Amino acid sequence: MCIEKINPAGLHEPEGYTHVVVAKQTTRVYVAGQVGVGPDDAVVGTDLASQTSQAFENVRLALAAAGAGWEHVVKLTIYIVDFDEAKMAEFGAGMGAAMEAGMTPTAATLVGVQALYRPDLLVEIEAIAEL
Repeated sequence: MCIEKINPAGLHEPEGYTHVVVAKQTTRVYVAGQVGVGPDDAVVGTDLASQTSQAFENVRLALAAAGAGWEHVVKLTIYIVDFDEAKMAEFGAGMGAAMEAGMTPTAATLVGVQALYRPDLLVEIEAIAEL
């Protein structure tokens, strides 16, 4: 497996993500959008930090089922309900556990959305990994 992360000269220094990820001779794993629900399908918390933490844990569990870990993730797409810049600190707090578990910055897109498939959900995270 060969995954190279690049932050090219001429682009701003990213915080929490990488501008370019190159994967060569790999097997691709797609993880469907994961939300802040536990194994009982109950929403974990009513705040963005709690739900973000659970969503990242769910992504980690899905990756592990495919034999992958955070080091294999090449792209994240994150959807946050009613996003504004003030929510970044709460999102970052929820992402902290994943960072402590070895997640490193990768190519990522954060999208503000009006709603998710259930009205009590605040965040959804999908991942692409390369093995």
